[in-house]
Amino acid sequence: MKGTGVLPVLAVFLYNALTVFTVSAHAVDWYQVEVVLFAYTEPDAGGELWYENPGLPARRQTIGLIMETADPVSVDTPDAPEDEDLKPYVSLHGQDYRLAGIRRVMASSREYRPLLHVAWQQPGLDARNVRAVRLDNTRFERKAAEQVEVEPEPGQVRDEPEYTPPIKIFDGTVKLRKSRFLHLDVDFAYFPNTLEQPDLDMPEPATGYRRLSADYVRLTESRRIKPDDLNYFDHPLFGLVVEVSKIVSADDAD
Repeated sequence: MKGTGVLPVLAVFLYNALTVFTVSAHAVDWYQVEVVLFAYTEPDAGGELWYENPGLPARRQTIGLIMETADPVSVDTPDAPEDEDLKPYVSLHGQDYRLAGIRRVMASSREYRPLLHVAWQQPGLDARNVRAVRLDNTRFERKAAEQVEVEPEPGQVRDEPEYTPPIKIFDGTVKLRKSRFLHLDVDFAYFPNTLEQPDLDMPEPATGYRRLSADYVRLTESRRIKPDDLNYFDHPLFGLVVEVSKIVSADDAD
C-alpha cells in the first residue's frame, strides 16, 4: 500500500511530541477515560424522521489517539507514578478496560451492536487548553489492517491487494474539560446501514422543494460529570457509555 511507510514515522513523532507535554504532569489531575459506543439493532425512532445531513463534528482542536497501546497508571499503584509514566492520549490495553463487563453484555444481547471500546489517560485541562479526542472507525480499521499485514517470505514478491477505503460507520469526539468541576462533551455522527425514509424524497406540492433523506444522524451533548460515574448518552439509533476515573491528583505532587 502506498504511503504506509510514513505512518510509523508520524506515530513516533507524535508520541515524542506528546511525551514532552508530561514534564509538568503532576501540576494537574489526570484521568482515565473509557468509551463504549454501540448501535441499537432494532431502534425505536418513535416516528422521528431525519432529513438533510446534520454536519460532521468539527476537526479543529482535536487529537487522535496514539494507537501504540500503553500500560496504565493507576491510583492503586503503591508508588507515586513518575512523570514519564504519564503519557496522554495513548490507547490502553484491552485487559486494562474497566467497562469490559458492559461491553460483554452488549455483545451477547440481540438489542445492541458494539461499535467501539477504547480507553486512554489524559490530564484534566481547562477549556482553553484541552483537546477533544477524535474517534473515527476508518482510522481504527486502517491500524488493524497494518497490524495483521504479513511480510512475504525471502525471495517472494509482496502481493499488493487493491485498496478499498473503509466504510464510514462513526465519526465523533469526546472532550473532557475541567474548571471547578468536570465536564464531558460528546459529539458523534453515526452512519447506519440505511435511513430509509421514502416520503422525504417526494417534492412538497406547494413548493416543489425536495427534502432528501439523511445519510447519517448526530448526537451532541455536554454535561457535568463526577469521577467513576457511568454516563449514558442516548440517541434513538445509537449511544455511548463513558466512565471517567481520576488516576492521579495534583495534590500528590507535594
